[in-house]
Amino acid sequence: NYDLLQIVFAIAPVGAQPGIRLCSQQRKAADQHNFAAAGGTTRIPTAIHYVNDPDSVSISKKRKQHPKKRRYELLSNNISQLTASSSTDDVIKAIKRACNLKSIHDIEVIGSFLLEGVDDSFGYGYKGSLLARFAVAALRLNEHDLARRAMQMRRERFAESMTSFESAAVLRGLLRAHKIDEAFELLEEELSVVPGDADRLKHRSQALASIVSRHFFHNEPEVAIRACRMLAELGPVVVEAGLTAEEVDMPWYRVLLAADQCKINVPHHEYDEAVVGAMREYPLDDAFQLVFKRLSEK
Repeated sequence: NYDLLQIVFAIAPVGAQPGIRLCSQQRKAADQHNFAAAGGTTRIPTAIHYVNDPDSVSISKKRKQHPKKRRYELLSNNISQLTASSSTDDVIKAIKRACNLKSIHDIEVIGSFLLEGVDDSFGYGYKGSLLARFAVAALRLNEHDLARRAMQMRRERFAESMTSFESAAVLRGLLRAHKIDEAFELLEEELSVVPGDADRLKHRSQALASIVSRHFFHNEPEVAIRACRMLAELGPVVVEAGLTAEEVDMPWYRVLLAADQCKINVPHHEYDEAVVGAMREYPLDDAFQLVFKRLSEK
């Protein structure tokens, strides 16, 4: 068994619109406070004003004929609303602003827009990517149900266009939300082992490394060791695919620091074996190779 400290130090050089429910007064007040604190201008979504038509029946008919003529109004002045003619950049900016300002109102409106307001052709084929971005933002704001719906739609309707990078980002979002079971489920469904698929192997490896380090830091060694063993099984497949240490870019230093911290707080005899065992199965850079060589000579 190798001492982890030796390895570490050896290398340590919507408003009242048809079909939209107003948010509570408390939620609107909180959103306005967040916007004001961030230097934004507060604005409360207003109701839709229809053309003055004395015939209320004709108005009702118009609403039935155009059920999707809903305006998805946001608190942001930069992107004040989303429509079927909005660009993908508009949606991305709206997601970022809602996340940065922690606006539950806006993230709910964006979710309704993506999940119900536009069809699958929206964004010229990039709706799946938008759903992935939205899911990550929703998880950050603890809107787990919205995130699950977005992930499910992405998986069911846009499986062919899903990228490993986006799946890994969603997985890290699940980890931040402490949804470890869902994270492992996503790992097997969207980042399963495909020999020869360098991109997927890379992102599966990095996702597992994130699970390892996060759970060691949180003093949950059982989950971390489970992920280490999965890495050890994956390593030979990565090597066979011809990936170099630079290409796979594993955060071994962070994993070691996390394991060493957990070892102090929750002593466990399998730490060294699990972590070092996983590392030795992967392509390593010159510094780590030299460390293992020196340790083996002692």
